[in-house]
Amino acid sequence: MKRAASLLCVATCLVAASPGVPPVPTVSEIRARNFTVTTLEGTTVALSDLLASGQPIVIEFWATWCAPCRKTLPHLIAIEQEHGERLLVVGLTVEDPNRDLAKVRDYVAQQHVNFAVAFAPRELFQFMNSRSDIAVPKLFVYDQAGNSVTYIPRYSPLTGRKLEAAVREALSQRVRPAA
Repeated sequence: MKRAASLLCVATCLVAASPGVPPVPTVSEIRARNFTVTTLEGTTVALSDLLASGQPIVIEFWATWCAPCRKTLPHLIAIEQEHGERLLVVGLTVEDPNRDLAKVRDYVAQQHVNFAVAFAPRELFQFMNSRSDIAVPKLFVYDQAGNSVTYIPRYSPLTGRKLEAAVREALSQRVRPAA
């Protein structure tokens, strides 16, 4: 029994310390970078203005042309409908606002998207994912303190369940008041 526990500890430490698996940035770290995004109205705003403080946040990087992203969308809409009072959902498309603004706006309207959507610059995607290639969808769930609850790097048939579990965890965590 001790040997199995030791092996599990070693395996966990190796995975946690893997150089190929960078840590997910906190919401504070994202805000500190002063990224700007383009809204569906075509205006540029500070991402920190979209990321409300003091409540859990779900961020998804996506694109209209991405088939797996289309599969995650109903889950995000349902989460917003169920938890929108206590949780912020933000969809960040990796498409080009100069070329794809009307297409994304139409897609969002057709799909009845009920959460904030904006265009993410490539630098934001790279910062959040610590990689240069753009593969979507990517889902991040943060607790109300802005710490990562989970990162879902790709779609799978279990994505909906993983997302719902992470949202439940984020909503159940309480931030301790400052002493």
